Amino acid sequence: SARLKSQLRVFIAKHFFRNRYDYREEWLRLTRTLSDSNELPLEERSLKALCTMVGSNAGQIWLDRAGRSVFEPYAAWQAPFPAGELTKSSPLVRFLQQTQWVIDTRQYARDPERYQHAFRDAPDSIPPNSLIFPLIHQNAMLAIVRLECGSDLRELNYEDHDLLKTAGRQVAALLAHDLALDQLTAQRQFEAYNKLSAFVMHDLKNLLS
Repeated sequence: SARLKSQLRVFIAKHFFRNRYDYREEWLRLTRTLSDSNELPLEERSLKALCTMVGSNAGQIWLDRAGRSVFEPYAAWQAPFPAGELTKSSPLVRFLQQTQWVIDTRQYARDPERYQHAFRDAPDSIPPNSLIFPLIHQNAMLAIVRLECGSDLRELNYEDHDLLKTAGRQVAALLAHDLALDQLTAQRQFEAYNKLSAFVMHDLKNLLS
């Protein structure tokens, strides 16, 4: 079967060939891009870093803010802002939650058996010419990333997929931290508003008395 052939190719490549990447250099470049706060917002820097790794020229992110498996449009880099949310009933969300794979839609079009024909009943649920993969944080899917596959993007292999998934965990940790800071700031603002309201009501009661 195609799956067995694919597994055999991966086994041979892992044990008899050199790695495609210098992982030290890749990790240093990822860290530099993510930490360069003067260039772009964090979510766009994250997309740029992931795109640079595989040679993509644009990307999009959907984020699950509330932990309800509802992924809202969150950010875009050199691409239109994502349109519409992705819910847990979507075949794409279900497949990513179950497998945590990197989906290469070009590969799926040629060999759907490799992806267990996951989108046979909903072919429009995956956009063409895309790399789609989850950002995992604490064993839960925090976000979904889509990178565009231009005509000049080479064929990706298991090593590219492993690199994207590993870098995705680092990106997910930063996004989760940033999201927690936003929630904490909003909570503090709400507490300050409550205190202000209490003072105002106390003063009004004194005036009425």
